[in-house]
Amino acid sequence: MQCQSNAGISLYYIIYLFYKSLTMGEVIKNSIDWLLNSDIRIKQGEDKGALFGWKDLTNFSYPFIYSEIVGYAITCFSWIYIEKSNDQALIAARESSLWIRKNMKSNVLIAGKLNRDTKFDLKGDLSNQVYSFDNGMILIGLLNLYKLDKDQENLQAAIKIADTLIDKFFDGTKMIAMLDGSLNPSKYGEGKWSTMSGSFQAKIALGFSKLFKITQKSIYKEVAYSLCDFALTKQYSDGRFKTNEKEEDLTFLHPHLYSCEGLLYTGLELAEDRYIEAAMKGLEWALNQMDINNGSLPRSTKEKVEQSDCMAQLMRLLIVCYSELKKRNNSNIDDIIEKIQKSLASLFIPDGENGGGIKYQDSSNQICTWCTMFTIQAFSFYDKLKEKYNLSMADMMEYYI
Repeated sequence: MQCQSNAGISLYYIIYLFYKSLTMGEVIKNSIDWLLNSDIRIKQGEDKGALFGWKDLTNFSYPFIYSEIVGYAITCFSWIYIEKSNDQALIAARESSLWIRKNMKSNVLIAGKLNRDTKFDLKGDLSNQVYSFDNGMILIGLLNLYKLDKDQENLQAAIKIADTLIDKFFDGTKMIAMLDGSLNPSKYGEGKWSTMSGSFQAKIALGFSKLFKITQKSIYKEVAYSLCDFALTKQYSDGRFKTNEKEEDLTFLHPHLYSCEGLLYTGLELAEDRYIEAAMKGLEWALNQMDINNGSLPRSTKEKVEQSDCMAQLMRLLIVCYSELKKRNNSNIDDIIEKIQKSLASLFIPDGENGGGIKYQDSSNQICTWCTMFTIQAFSFYDKLKEKYNLSMADMMEYYI
């Protein structure tokens, strides 16, 4: 927004102050409104049901549709429907699942596609990248929606994705991170944590664990175990997960916390205490990376720039594991959670009539879709914690985004 007059500047400042003074509940409400009603979600045309990765506020553009985020959205909207009795969220979840089913190629999803913006090259050629992780997030999304409405088409799509991941990506121990659009080996993005097999793929076990519970086919449980066992081989004694094979001392917090999430969920779902213990060790290591003065969490062990998805991931896990952390003498956990909440709330940014969302980083100028989803859930968990709801770890992780 560019204001030329003093009156315009004053009006903008008033709007800015209004959004900065929002309560946690108001941030949740505005963020849900943004996900459902803004143009971040495509509501008509051939891509109806898809979501863009973020909105760029420098030129008000939506650079790309991201398949992984559509998977998150199905889980997020299903969870919002349950938590808020929001029928619009259930409709949105179903529309997203339809987009997934329509765009499956060789029984999996490509990374996404550019939104008519030929100058955008940050993500490379999205139409020629297929990630096992992205498809794992789609898998769990479809199964979460299936749990609500028992739509057999979603279950069959989930089975196709799972079976293709096993057939094309699983080597018996771990998942290949990425193949090209024809499901052949690709050298795109070599060296990045997201293009290498790693502990973060333990989060794919969410879908395989849940699919085993639905179908009782042992292969799905075996894959879930393998993914988590592989993650354990990447964990150091202090709890840190290795996220870069060439730099032993470099760990990115985003995949590190994915590892914790996958191990914790699978440990609870399949009653494996060793996975839960590994997740707790990883969580406590991440906790020690935090700036306790302002509640921020660095992007990596080498980059001290905060990143909102990491902060929201940490906040959720701290609340899920709250009772266990208290038992382990983490006496300042309440203060830490509150500081993360305030730090995240400071990254909320308005977007016109349809609420707003969470910035990726304080220095960035994008409202990020998945960061907003993670934050909504973190704040909702915190709200229940403060109201002293009887929260179980398993219940909170049932629709974990």
